[in-house]
Formats: sequence, C-alpha cells, structure tokens
Amino acid sequence: MGTVTYLDGSTETIADKPLSAGAQGDIYMTADGRGTVKMYFPTGADPRRTAERLQKLIDTLNPTKDDPYWEEFFTWPQKLVIRP
Repeated sequence: MGTVTYLDGSTETIADKPLSAGAQGDIYMTADGRGTVKMYFPTGADPRRTAERLQKLIDTLNPTKDDPYWEEFFTWPQKLVIRP
C-alpha cells in the first residue's frame, strides 16, 4: 500500500497496483475500498495549469458538492493529490 497527500493536508492509503488505467492516468482503489484515486500521467502541459483546472472542477463545477442526489449519477473529483 502507498500513501497520497491531498492539497488540504489529509492523507489516504491506496493500493500499490492500479485498479484500472487509461490514456490520462492510472486509477487506484483506496485501502478502505470506498473510493478511488486517479494519478494523471505527466503531459507537456504546465502542471500548475492542470492543477488549477482540476481544482476548479472540485470547487466550482462539482454537481455533487451541494446536492448529494447527484452522487448516484456522477463520480466527481473531491480532492487534489499533491504527493506523490
């Protein structure tokens, strides 16, 4: 098991091996089995700009943030991983 650190300072343990992989990155299951963590592959894009876009998805565009009804229909980013 590995550990990730989120922007808010919290940490979470994730599996060592990806649950799934795609063109953008790998997806890891959390140790408690209740969630997943996506680790994006490096691209030619500015990492700060990518982080800003992801944070906007979390803070502003998240339909599940204010209405739990949508959690049944969307898997939406909740936190931004800053380490590893």
